[in-house]
Amino acid sequence: MNKPKVKLLPHEIFDKVQNVRAMKDRIKILQENESYSLKLILQGNFNSWVQFDLPEGAPPFKEDRNPPEKSAGRIDRHIKVLKHFVKGSRLPRTRKEIKFIQFLEAINVNDAKIIIAMKDKNLNKLYPALTPALVKRAFPNLIKDK
Repeated sequence: MNKPKVKLLPHEIFDKVQNVRAMKDRIKILQENESYSLKLILQGNFNSWVQFDLPEGAPPFKEDRNPPEKSAGRIDRHIKVLKHFVKGSRLPRTRKEIKFIQFLEAINVNDAKIIIAMKDKNLNKLYPALTPALVKRAFPNLIKDK
């Protein structure tokens, strides 16, 4: 009997992408690890029409430095809260900031850094191999200009 495949966390996927040189290998890694969380992070970073209503930079938060398997929570269990942090959300700005900090504290610190970079549209500073061209080739309909 086949064991179910353990889903990699976004930082594990992006580390793999960063560590290979060939575009086809990077595309394959992204496609093999396709998930709602991964796509949402890539959309949040690369779609110009997705604007977050949060201060720039990292807020003060208690980092979960446990190994991924011992983290308080997996990002895929919490990722849906991102919808509350965009411009146009009915949540008051101060409540957005509080919920954002709670979200960051609920996930592994490496994924929290990715979320902060995504919010600021700076994911390529953490992972230079993650480019719009790579994402468009891996997931052709993911990045769209309004």
